[in-house]
Amino acid sequence: MIQFIKPYFSKTDGRGTITGIIQETCSNNYWKELNLIVSKHNSIHGNHYHKETKELFIIINGIIRICAQRINNNSLEEEIEERIVMKNDVFIINPFINHTFYTISEQASWINVLSKAFQNDIYKIEEK
Repeated sequence: MIQFIKPYFSKTDGRGTITGIIQETCSNNYWKELNLIVSKHNSIHGNHYHKETKELFIIINGIIRICAQRINNNSLEEEIEERIVMKNDVFIINPFINHTFYTISEQASWINVLSKAFQNDIYKIEEK
């Protein structure tokens, strides 16, 4: 459910390092929105899914626990994928995956890149 991405290149010289994070577009479209999230300890983000949007995440610092669950007929499937992510982790979450981020460290920062504008494709599962 969570697709981790390895850098496609890295080069270090006297000036520092450049790392190629991703070299692709989403469904033949370019990324449409880029956000920087700074989250405090014990904060929860997400707990939603998208029907069309593919999301790329780049963790800048901190430690975050992610819970991901596939959506089937507007319901969560039983299987939950939990992962701990931290600085330099890069991953994609595809449509119809409910995703929730829990900030474990004192603070965490990440970049969120979307293939479609956020406001137009966000859905929450109604709690019963």
